[in-house]
Amino acid sequence: MEVAMPARKPQKAVRPTDPGQSGWWLLAPAGGIVAGAAIPYFATHSAAWTTGGGFIGATVGAAAAATPQFRDWASARSRRRQIAESAGVAPSISKEPLESLRVHSSDRDITEFVPRDIQNQLVEQLNNGTPVLIEGPSMSGKTRLALETIRSHWPEAPFWFPRDDGDIEQLLSSSQQPAPHTVILLDDLDRFLSNQSLTLGLVNQWTNNSCIIIATMMHSQYVKHSDRANEQVSGWDTVNRFKRITLTTSLSANELNAVKLTSYAEQLSQIESIGLGPLLGCAEAVRTAFSDERKKHSWCGTLIKAAADWRRIGLGPASREQLTSLSLAYEDETWGTVDWDDTWKQATKFINHTVPLLRQVGDDRWEVLDTIADEANWAVSSHTLSSLKNITLSGQQALRAAATMFLCEAPSLPTNDMFKLAIEANPNNAIALGAYALFLITVRGDADQAQDMYQRAINADPVNATNLGAYALFLKNVRGDMDQAQDMYQRAINADPVNATNLGAYALFLKNVRGDMDQAQDMYQRAINADPVNATTLGAYATFLHTERGDADQAQDMYQRAINADPVNATNLGNYALFLKNVRGDMDQAQDMYQRAINADPVNATNLGNYASFLETVRGDMDQAQDMYQRAINADPQHANNLGNYASFLETVRGDMDQAQDMYQRAINADPVNATNLGNYASFLETVRGDADQAQDMYQRAINADPVNATNLGAYATFLHTESGDADQAQDMYQRAINADPVNATNLGNYASFLETVRGDMDQAQDMYQRAINADPVNATTLGAYATFLHTESGDADQAQDMYQRAINADPVNATTLGAYALFLITVRGDADQAQDMYQRAINADPQHANNLGNYAIFLKTVRGDADQAQDMYQRAINADPQHANNLANYASFLENVRGDMDQAQDMYQRAINADPQHANNLANYASFLENVRGDMDQAQDMYQRAINADPVNATNLGNYASFLETVRGDMDQAQDMYQRAINADPVNATTLGAYATFLHTERGDADQAQDMYQRAINADPQHANNLANYAQILFAKSDDMKAMRLAEKAITLSGDEERPLLAECHFYLFAHSPEHRKESGRALKTLLADGVTTGDWSFEMNLERLRHEEDPRLELLEAVAQALRDGDTSRLNAFEEWRDL
Repeated sequence: MEVAMPARKPQKAVRPTDPGQSGWWLLAPAGGIVAGAAIPYFATHSAAWTTGGGFIGATVGAAAAATPQFRDWASARSRRRQIAESAGVAPSISKEPLESLRVHSSDRDITEFVPRDIQNQLVEQLNNGTPVLIEGPSMSGKTRLALETIRSHWPEAPFWFPRDDGDIEQLLSSSQQPAPHTVILLDDLDRFLSNQSLTLGLVNQWTNNSCIIIATMMHSQYVKHSDRANEQVSGWDTVNRFKRITLTTSLSANELNAVKLTSYAEQLSQIESIGLGPLLGCAEAVRTAFSDERKKHSWCGTLIKAAADWRRIGLGPASREQLTSLSLAYEDETWGTVDWDDTWKQATKFINHTVPLLRQVGDDRWEVLDTIADEANWAVSSHTLSSLKNITLSGQQALRAAATMFLCEAPSLPTNDMFKLAIEANPNNAIALGAYALFLITVRGDADQAQDMYQRAINADPVNATNLGAYALFLKNVRGDMDQAQDMYQRAINADPVNATNLGAYALFLKNVRGDMDQAQDMYQRAINADPVNATTLGAYATFLHTERGDADQAQDMYQRAINADPVNATNLGNYALFLKNVRGDMDQAQDMYQRAINADPVNATNLGNYASFLETVRGDMDQAQDMYQRAINADPQHANNLGNYASFLETVRGDMDQAQDMYQRAINADPVNATNLGNYASFLETVRGDADQAQDMYQRAINADPVNATNLGAYATFLHTESGDADQAQDMYQRAINADPVNATNLGNYASFLETVRGDMDQAQDMYQRAINADPVNATTLGAYATFLHTESGDADQAQDMYQRAINADPVNATTLGAYALFLITVRGDADQAQDMYQRAINADPQHANNLGNYAIFLKTVRGDADQAQDMYQRAINADPQHANNLANYASFLENVRGDMDQAQDMYQRAINADPQHANNLANYASFLENVRGDMDQAQDMYQRAINADPVNATNLGNYASFLETVRGDMDQAQDMYQRAINADPVNATTLGAYATFLHTERGDADQAQDMYQRAINADPQHANNLANYAQILFAKSDDMKAMRLAEKAITLSGDEERPLLAECHFYLFAHSPEHRKESGRALKTLLADGVTTGDWSFEMNLERLRHEEDPRLELLEAVAQALRDGDTSRLNAFEEWRDL
């Protein structure tokens, strides 16, 4: 028998390629640690081992943090004097010559100033209390613009111009701070960052004290210090506290017009070409001189290159001995022998009587020109960095060298030695101790020694907020000591209540570890108040607002503020892209943000991977998606989420199962406790490889890795009940999954299916279906499954149809739902035309959907009578899935009953059983084939027994086997046992009840029990024609003619053309026992016999026996009719006048 199969397979958990289905996650920017299941994910801004406050961190110096509130001075005049005495700065900016204020010297008069277009923007930001950083190339006029702005807008304000980080240290050590409204000029800001004399906390103190802060920075240094791709760079958070304004060497049309009013007008064409600053500072001549020395591979060129690297490393002014010693590191690229006196003379010679390549800035303190350092286009080599250990350095220089070696990934051993030199110079230098601790854990992996260094650093300076914050992160990530980590965070914040880095890091801790969202939000707000333009904190808070608070509007505002604060922050751009996609549904703007993020950082693996997922799932651009996945993996070959998502892509999109498996294994090797990848690989092993044992092992590993991952719990539950058959454990897993996520529609729907098909608990199943739909009203799979439940279990056709239509509206190309609706339309509504339309839509949606192809084949055969097209569909179905046991068995039935091709039918039955050796119905159908077609009773009996072993409570199979035992084996006792088992299995199976009733009255002669069984059978199915007829025979035999007549009449009405033998039986009963039916039923019998209808070996003896007992005069005629119904010979009937007269 061909059976149409509704799609009842539980939903598989959706692969974590979309956060909307599997949650939002936070990852560290370089790949980080997964905090959730999946595939697109948010990146945080704190690197794995820092609090985001820089390599040496951002902190108020020990003296500043430990002292009480600084006292105000009696007057601005005395205030200026105190600063001048401590820091050596003139009290009046207007009286200082430009050269003494670090403006580049020139062979021309430089007193004339050409106003710059950005000056108004600069003044506006400063008036708003915002610290401003003017960044641009060397000789673009940064320092001059800052000075002229101060002179023109704050000429009488207190002015402080620290020369280097020593001036700030001197200020702090003398327990001073600038008075309110002091103008502070930090020229070449990077000079104050390497030793942490200038920190974010200090900038915030000055800003809160109404100081006006202007800083300058060469572009190359700005790129280095503001890049969050490596947040270990010293002072990055301090740099990003400033509002950046970019100044270029080229002049605008307005600025060139201003030049015409100065003495520089005569050189306007040159200024237009190269800029005013480069012209006055002889930039072109400087470049040429250096280039010529490099081309000659001279020792002078090597000396200048060494000086440039010295400055780029951040070592400050160098002595002659230090520079000549470092030059030896470049010996391989230099020609000839060195005469240091001659080389030094060449390097310090003035160019155009203006500037030398190497200038003296103090007593045996030398510095390369800004232009050369800023435009250096070579990387500082590991060899150069390692050679520093052979040079006499101060403790601070050793620390700066170690920091740069660390950041540039110089060899571990010389870097370690450099840190030791720095600490030997000052064993209580908290900054050095904290930096070394960070190196030990991130590079050497030496947690014990790192912890010892952190403790020494904190003992040396108990209120160094940077070290306290870094140690808190260490305790959390390395030691897993959350209580002590929290204590350290609190100490760090007490030490510096406005350190935005620690406030933001503690906010993340409170959110992710403590789950204290209220306190986390308070910390985020404090961090933003401390640093309103910190793009990192703004972006992290934006993520918090929409993932934890569900406040999309405020989250969007924060994302926009974060991007305005730093338009090339790749992490924020990527997270905002995710937000726009998943929350706003604005795919065009999301794509624009992804592209901006990738332009900002072309090797950010997280953004590349998320964009790949976007291209795959939103744009459907599989080729470009694959390219992005490959770029993401090239950028970070150990990025477990990208590897896992690419594996899923290869599996589901490309169908490349071997490469997919390789990627899954790489993903798990990269992160053995990534629950998402473990769960997805388990599903792959289950559904693609068919390796149930390894799949179960992976599911268990996934759940051990994350015991509350609802997706994996639900998938494992489905595995347990569909593959392992462990219903109890499956139910436990479903309940755990739902407890973990009470609104996971997939799990609720799958549990509903489990309760329906395994537990038979229809009330609870319906409740779960409704919960699933409430959780996700447009989940087409759940809507479709509930529709099937309603029409197969509840019998509520109207509501079922409504659910089917809702499911199709939710997903018009969901092939499973379309196919199920087609089956509903033909079996429940009888609407063949609409059913055929749905089948065709389903097959168009998925031409390889084996279940739909098989069901459509049945429709074409049974409804349309189109055997040829039906056979074509069967073959397509089997090609789509050669292991689909139902289709194989249904096609076998088709070949047997329609084509009469018994050999091919047997081959299909055997393939069906090989595909599923425990498929009880297929085993039983093959048993019937072997019995009735092949006559192989031994093999048939073996198949019946296998069918019953596979499903011991399948009433149909038990009943068929009972019939086999009765009619073929003649084993009445075992047959009766099977009939009783069948009825126990299904007490309202009308076919089995009727067959057993027939057995009782034909084999056991127990008419009374037979009558009881027939009555039960008719109560179970009042429309079962065969049972009605058989019961009528017994009632006629017992002379209960009125009831018997009603049953026989109803049986005739229900019997179709294919049941003509049954019609003959019923008409015989009426012809024999009902005078009012005699003529009509006699004529019907005469016609049926004339058409060759017989009833085979069916016995009418009990009816004839009644007639004998009643000495009925028509007995001889009725005996002749009964014989004719058995053998088809009607010749003897013409001897009877009654028969002839019909």
